Amino acid sequence: MKRHLICYILASLELHAQAQVTSENNGRQREGLKQYPAADTSKDGVLTMEEGMAFLKKEVSKDGN
Repeated sequence: MKRHLICYILASLELHAQAQVTSENNGRQREGLKQYPAADTSKDGVLTMEEGMAFLKKEVSKDGN
């Protein structure tokens, strides 16, 4: 579960420097939002890189990793 999200986020990092990466303009973010809707903390239907990273950090800390 978390490995997929990690892959989505890491693959999107290279685009982050060029433009705001969201589920609206990035397929991997879009798939991450579909698989992990709770990551959209603003509940606006758009997963931002910041939301994805915060969700990932929270999930990893739950497992003590």
